[in-house]
Amino acid sequence: MFEFVARNRLDPPLASRLYAAFAIGSGEIFRRAALELGTEQAARVVPNLLLGLAKKQTSRGLLWAPYPITTTSCATSEVDVGRDMLAVLEDTTSRLDGLWKRNDAIFRAPSPSGQWHPDQGSDPLRPDWGYLPALVVGDVRKFQSKNPVSYGSLDRQAELVWNAVSNLSPRNRALVLYWADGAGTLTPPGHWAQIALDEVDATDLDLDEKFFIVAATMIAINDAVIACWRDKYAFGVARPSQILSKIETVIPNPNFPAYPSGHSVISSAASHVLAFYIPKLADRVELMAQRAGQSRFLGGIHYLSDIDAGAAQGKAVATEVVRKLDPAQSLIEQITLP
Repeated sequence: MFEFVARNRLDPPLASRLYAAFAIGSGEIFRRAALELGTEQAARVVPNLLLGLAKKQTSRGLLWAPYPITTTSCATSEVDVGRDMLAVLEDTTSRLDGLWKRNDAIFRAPSPSGQWHPDQGSDPLRPDWGYLPALVVGDVRKFQSKNPVSYGSLDRQAELVWNAVSNLSPRNRALVLYWADGAGTLTPPGHWAQIALDEVDATDLDLDEKFFIVAATMIAINDAVIACWRDKYAFGVARPSQILSKIETVIPNPNFPAYPSGHSVISSAASHVLAFYIPKLADRVELMAQRAGQSRFLGGIHYLSDIDAGAAQGKAVATEVVRKLDPAQSLIEQITLP
């Protein structure tokens, strides 16, 4: 599961787009199969189709078979429908293909003190990702975080980070590492995709509802990451250890600006979608989101202001996503595709 993302060391923005594309395509496959074959047969056939696609281990067949796999042979009619359904996913992902690789902006490091700059000899990570079209929420500028200067001086905030890192308990260190999700893992979007899959699979919801909730979660993450990346490079806030060199981070600094926290944005967006559609999960997933955000402060790579702003932005994006999406309609028809 998620092997493609981890093996190819995909970064969080790229992974968020891939997860969303696959989740949308998977939901559409099930919807159309249910119309053609009936819900019962679709529930048996579709997971097998997705597993077959995932085994290709390409960008078209990448991540997960969301639900238990059967080995029952398909009837001829099911095979025909299966071919049509795979074409749906191929079309969805191919139309997003050019956007996955978007990274053509020229980044010019600012000179003022307190501004972020990339590691020496390295390129900043996807500086123009914030200009991608969102899938559902429209213009992401309406979710712009408040100006970071309102939180006070970075010197003072960096001292708080240094104090937290210097007095890190074993329990908090474990929290940092649990949510690290660095290169070579399923990434923060994938971490929440896994949570979403586990949580919806534990419910007694119908399979079409499960597909929809996972897809809505990944759409919210995708759109929230775009809003977040636009703010990161618009504000260009330096990492704590770039302000206070004595900070020894527990995990490496990502090669993009600090504000707002991507982990916090992603976790907030995902948790609010899950809590909206499955209210009994609210306390648990919101606590997970808080801990995910806190882990970045404890790890020395974010200020508290980054985390607060990220939580607010993720919630705002998620609120817009659940307002706009209609579970009774095709997701393909509700998203913006090139």
